[in-house]
Amino acid sequence: MRDRTISTGGQTVLRRLTRREYRNTVRDLLAIDMTMFDPTLEFPADHPLNDKPEGAYGPLLAFPSGVPVDGTYEVRVLAQALHRDTPYTQETALIDLAEPFRMGIRPGNTAIGDMVHTQPIQPLLAETTIKDNELAWYTLKVPLDKGFAPRFTFENGMHDVRGAYGRVLRNQKESLPPDLRESKGIVEARKAVIKFGYLPQIRIHEVRLSGPIEVQSPTPSQQILLGSKPFEPNRVPELLNGFASRAYRRPITKQESAGLLSVYEGRLAVGHSPLEAYKDAIKAAMCSPAFLYLSPPDDSQGLRLTDHGIAERLSYFLTSTMPDDSLRKLADNGRLTDVDVLRSETRRLLKSDASDAFIADFLDSWLNLRSLGSMPPDPKDSQVYYAAGLEPEMKQETRLFMRDLIARNASVLEFLRADYSFVNRDLAKLYGIADQVPADEAAKFHRVQFKNNQRRGLLGHASVLTVSANGIETSPVIRGIWLIETILGTTVPPPPDDVPALDPDIRGAVSIRDQLAKHRESAACNQCHRKFDPLGFALEGFDPIGRKREFYDSKQKIRIDSSGVLPGGDRFSGPDELLKSLLKREEFFVRTLANRLLSQALGRRIEALDRPAVDRIVANLKASEYRLADLIIAVVTSELFQKR
Repeated sequence: MRDRTISTGGQTVLRRLTRREYRNTVRDLLAIDMTMFDPTLEFPADHPLNDKPEGAYGPLLAFPSGVPVDGTYEVRVLAQALHRDTPYTQETALIDLAEPFRMGIRPGNTAIGDMVHTQPIQPLLAETTIKDNELAWYTLKVPLDKGFAPRFTFENGMHDVRGAYGRVLRNQKESLPPDLRESKGIVEARKAVIKFGYLPQIRIHEVRLSGPIEVQSPTPSQQILLGSKPFEPNRVPELLNGFASRAYRRPITKQESAGLLSVYEGRLAVGHSPLEAYKDAIKAAMCSPAFLYLSPPDDSQGLRLTDHGIAERLSYFLTSTMPDDSLRKLADNGRLTDVDVLRSETRRLLKSDASDAFIADFLDSWLNLRSLGSMPPDPKDSQVYYAAGLEPEMKQETRLFMRDLIARNASVLEFLRADYSFVNRDLAKLYGIADQVPADEAAKFHRVQFKNNQRRGLLGHASVLTVSANGIETSPVIRGIWLIETILGTTVPPPPDDVPALDPDIRGAVSIRDQLAKHRESAACNQCHRKFDPLGFALEGFDPIGRKREFYDSKQKIRIDSSGVLPGGDRFSGPDELLKSLLKREEFFVRTLANRLLSQALGRRIEALDRPAVDRIVANLKASEYRLADLIIAVVTSELFQKR
């Protein structure tokens, strides 16, 4: 009964644009720079922030209204790096003093008013290395929207600045004058440490802002909405039809055209100016289900997509936005039902920067990377996660890894067996390979080689190891289920209602392995746990943020055992040997990946009725060892892709 209620009968049902798709579509439809604008902020949040921003953002308090117009601005900063030779210990300073200090610029919305704390949108606009002690000018060019002002950040500075004052007084009070070593209260402590202490810092002496140095008039948005001519009321029907056709990703119907024109005329009737009435009609188009929902048009039988339906599906699959001009022109000319043209367009889009959105979307869905940060790591035990801002960097590693596989049309099996990855210095230090990333190129991602086979493929990525933990501790159950569902494509049923949850305080148990052994004494539990527990044990050598470890406890009494036995009898020790066993069953992984790609492309679950099509895709790619770009092309040219 459950399968019957969730089955779509092999057809794609109506679905709305995702947050990323909506942002991207608004960006491309209206030619808007979305760096400092997000129309989805009122949508449900992806996950809570875990940020301690005190001292993290240096605003220009004498610039309360921000810049007067959108544009690119030149920011000149007179600054110096101080106390990189601090006498404070690592425990006190909580900073890597081996690296030059990096100053960043992030935007701040002055309308919010609170420029010294976290804001909803604060991308890194520019970054530069600051010289030790030497006072020097630094020039950076940054885009700023009207009402925004630059805020300066210490990109590789301390995460917990507030706690640093107390740590100095506790750990190294001898660095302060005798009469200040017993300061009472945080205010006195701050004054003492700021005036006489040696906290590592970037000191900014002067800021000069000039611009805008690049302004386009009329703006790209104005050109899209008004054309190349000044606004004229008699052009409204033409302008509305052109805009709606782009917004709906297909030619609009006579009924839709008449509806938008009636909105315009209705606003005129109640006293609005022609331009204001036109704006309201544009708003109506962008509130229409034809804009907000992906509803591919089909042929008269309702089975096969039209060219415009194929264009929409292909574009949202590979770029997470509306079809570009090239794709739309092919659809208008009825050429996308030609398989050779479809194959060529797929290659073109995969090579474009626009497909970065596909990679991000797909990894968020397949590997559940969208949940990264939803269970934030313990700030005390995983301080580096926050100090280095590892969450976006972890995602970027996995995205660059997949981008490389697509660019080289490498085998999808590299997802499991690759002995290399792409990391910046923060991740390199987490992985213990800092020597492969120069300190003066700390922010840049470099291709690195792992000498230790324990960090092969996705199972060695910090993103995967973090998202498959709960932030505080690891669990072979959680990681095992993640592996069996994500890599092997097997659905794990929920535990029986009458089976109690695993009790972490089982008497006599000294490790999670012992706890699970007791748990599996129940036949009902053993049926499933024997399948996924061994997979999870293989990854116990990594902590909740992906660092290698040998013991569970700081006193090094409980050593980690990452060995296991798979249901088929294969024995392994550690992730490398587990991967060798999984690669013997390579088709399970390939089929899982093909199913996930098809699900992403079609916007629905892949069902039993789809199995023959999936079988053909997998079988046709076996001879070439399942190359990734070829697999994506096979998905796009499959009969499933071209059906509703």
